[in-house]
Amino acid sequence: MTRTWLRSAGAAVAVLVLLGGTAGQAGAQVGSYGGRDAQRCAAPGAATVVRPFERVGVGQGMVMALIPSSDQKYVLADDTRESFRRAVRDAYQYGGADLADGRISASFSFKWHTPEQEVPNIVFSGAWRADCGPSRITIEFEGGSYEAELLRLPNRPGWGTYHADPGVRSMGNGDLVVTAYDAEGRVLDRMEFRGEQDEPGGPEGPEEGETGGSTAPLS
Repeated sequence: MTRTWLRSAGAAVAVLVLLGGTAGQAGAQVGSYGGRDAQRCAAPGAATVVRPFERVGVGQGMVMALIPSSDQKYVLADDTRESFRRAVRDAYQYGGADLADGRISASFSFKWHTPEQEVPNIVFSGAWRADCGPSRITIEFEGGSYEAELLRLPNRPGWGTYHADPGVRSMGNGDLVVTAYDAEGRVLDRMEFRGEQDEPGGPEGPEEGETGGSTAPLS
């Protein structure tokens, strides 16, 4: 299965989301694993229970909130009222991840704190859907490995979100591996992407008919 990078942006935040679909723009998937046979129910408390629309700090002055829905809607936004309201409005307009059981989504969120900041801080987030689990989610990126925090809504154990602030700056061109594990340590789902340093079509840019991927700041 290949997966697509979708792009959206706020005033100081750019997001690259990896979902099921066609071939990606800014990264190439090299593997996807897992499925229902690998599932084992996670122990209670694996995910922190939060209220609908409750703002949860995820680092870099950003907040996450879960929206009650059947398609795993959540928002990631600057911790301001206007940014949060805009993110919620966009979530309802464009929909959520709408994952199959036992699957995850993944995203980079780039945060520029000042106009002079050339390389943004990076925050990871995504959604998960699984009748059992996940017990944990890890993120491997540019030589580092990070443990994600899991969230879910009350009385909705079958889906939730995750987030991680690695405390690094990056344009997101490196390899990315996101892995969800069940309670017995088996792989529930894994997404592997290999970053691309050049635009499709070579140094001159995309060839005719291609869409050029970019991880530059989005206006």
